[in-house]
Amino acid sequence: ASREASLVRRTPVSFLSRGTWVALALAAVGQAGAVFTGLTGSADDQGRLRAISFATGSLTSSATPYGGWFYAGPLLALDAVFLGVLALALRRIATTPATGPPAHAAADTAWRRASCRIVVALATGALLLPVGGLALVSGIAIGNARLPGIARWWTHASQVLVGGGAIAVLAAL
Repeated sequence: ASREASLVRRTPVSFLSRGTWVALALAAVGQAGAVFTGLTGSADDQGRLRAISFATGSLTSSATPYGGWFYAGPLLALDAVFLGVLALALRRIATTPATGPPAHAAADTAWRRASCRIVVALATGALLLPVGGLALVSGIAIGNARLPGIARWWTHASQVLVGGGAIAVLAAL
């Protein structure tokens, strides 16, 4: 029997909708929050970078747990591996041979779009849940350690981390 096939090249991103791109962008913003906590973390009593500390004049204040590199580093490494697995899954969905005759092309495309949507939704949840928890706990730690006289933007950073972390956890669920 003769066979027909489309010559249109399918890539791992061929079947992603606007909503899946938005979900992936939210996951990327969450990763930026983890990098922020890593860069702003300070050493605790045991020398691990999992505290936030402030000093003004003769006053110092610290709070734990805080993201720091102790928590953010392994989380970001794991998320990088997870994004690689996501890319492989999307590639597999895109490069699987079409099912059935050319008359079923619309159904095949719908199946691929639905598969991509499900895989990206699961991946976004898996990426946002731990990062959201890290942001939530870190924002609370900033609020607990904040001293009068430190830069005002720390108050806003605390609020953004708490609010963004709560939203990320809810979105992941």
